[in-house]
Amino acid sequence: CTVTEVSAGTITCVAPAHDAKEPKFVVVSASTGTSLRDEAATFAYSARIDSVTPSSGSIGGGSAITIVGEGFSDFRPDLNVYVGGYGCKVKSCNQTVVVCSTRPSNTSAAQV
Repeated sequence: CTVTEVSAGTITCVAPAHDAKEPKFVVVSASTGTSLRDEAATFAYSARIDSVTPSSGSIGGGSAITIVGEGFSDFRPDLNVYVGGYGCKVKSCNQTVVVCSTRPSNTSAAQV
């Protein structure tokens, strides 16, 4: 990862995109040596959703939903979006925007 800050006992860095399904183990390499892999020293990717538009659509499916936020993947197979428990087919994605198409539903309201 790209180191952004170093202080006593802490190294902060920006990690590249990876498969979000598996935890990442932290190993530090320096000119003085390499740390041991510590099963407790891990990090996980997280995403933040800022907005979802539109706020309604047809229960027949086919509505395009745009999700804006941070921490998404550029790789479609990494993303799973559900609206009311039904998969929403990802049409396009990047680190900040995901566009998906809803599937038919038998409910009148659903949570993303």
